[in-house]
This record gives sequence, C-alpha cells and structure tokens, in this order.
Amino acid sequence: MKKQILSKNTHHAILTVYLLALFFSFAIQVLAMLIIDVEALSSDAQNTFNAAMNLTAYTLQAVVLLHFFKTYLFKNQWQYFKHHLRFSLYMIMISLYLMFSVLILTQGLFLVFDIDPISPNQAALEQLIQSGSFFNVFSLFIVAVVLAPIVEEMVYRKAIYGLIKNATKPVFAVLGSAFVFAFVHVLIDLSNFVYIVPYFALGLVLSFIYYYSGRLIFIPIFAHALMNLYTFILLIL
Repeated sequence: MKKQILSKNTHHAILTVYLLALFFSFAIQVLAMLIIDVEALSSDAQNTFNAAMNLTAYTLQAVVLLHFFKTYLFKNQWQYFKHHLRFSLYMIMISLYLMFSVLILTQGLFLVFDIDPISPNQAALEQLIQSGSFFNVFSLFIVAVVLAPIVEEMVYRKAIYGLIKNATKPVFAVLGSAFVFAFVHVLIDLSNFVYIVPYFALGLVLSFIYYYSGRLIFIPIFAHALMNLYTFILLIL
C-alpha cells in the first residue's frame, strides 16, 4: 500500500485551517471573558475557567483538522499504519526511548547549571491538578493525551516540516519544525526562554522519527501521546 504524500498546497491548507480554528477558539475565550468576570472568581474557579477554555480550544482545533483531512488520515495513513503495525510499533518504542533519553540529558544539564528543571508550563499543570477539581484533571488528560498530540503533530510535523522540506533539505525540515514546536511552547513567557531546550530536544526526536518512518504521521502522534500520558501520570501521583 502506497502512502499519500501531501502536496505543498495541502501543507498550507493545514496551517490555514489550524489558524482559523485558533482564531475562533480565541474569539470564544474573549466572549466568555466578556460574560464572566474572571478576575472576580476564586483561584480555583479561575483554574477551572482556564481548563475549560483550553479544552474548548483544542477540541475545536482537533475536530476541524480531523474533519478536513479525514481522507488523508484515515483512508491512507491509518491503513498504512495498520498494514505495517510491527514497524510502526517499533518506531514508537524508539521514539519513546529517545525522548526519555533527551529529557534525562537536558534535566541533567539544567541541574549542572543550577536551573530549575521544572518549566513554567509544568508548574502550571501541577497547580491545575492540585486544585482537586475532577473537571480540571479530566480536561488536562483529554487535552494532553488525546487532542494536543493530534493537533501539534499535524501542524508541526505534517505541515511545517513539509513546507520546509519542499524548500530545502530534510535535515533543515527536522531542525526547523523542531524549533517552531519548541518556540511556541515558550512563547507566552520569553523570560524563561531557556526552557526551549527540552522542547527543542523532544521536537527533534519527533521530527526525526517522522522523517525516518517515511513521514507516517501516526507514529509521532502516538509517541507524543504516550510521552504526555507518562508526564500526566507523574503529575497526579
């Protein structure tokens, strides 16, 4: 079975669809903030509001991407994944091994240079879980383990990697897509830019595995989901 390779126009289409979904999710959040006085809420209520908005945004983005690209994903990529299941599972295992390795390495470097290995993103997730709200924990699980891997791999690996590769060599596509992936994760707080290092390392692994597997998107999706699941379990223990 031959895999369908996306054209440059389709890579642009993925980014366009994603940005439109991002815009509408932002509009929903603005509307919700106009209706609800968030600043007047308690700290726990604010955490729940943020969790609800995050869940809404990722749900919208994932649903839109899955709808517009369902033929490519499920009639081609998923079928190829199933027909080459042993290879696919092997690639996922290699991905996890490499991601654990680079995380251990980067955290070790942070400790050597006396940098807190817990990123602001992770600290925010810990605070969300510590709120004790079932909805907060459940929404975090759905976003981190189900929705975010689909959305982020479609955007950073499939679209951005593809666009860079169409213009230059695969090595630059691997590096470029990994950098964009990492930069977006630290964009909200550039004062903690040093935390781009672990995200870049993880992005490198996912982009490399995507390239090495012949651009089979479900391999980085599942690897990303399993890594997030591991992190989620650590947070709730």
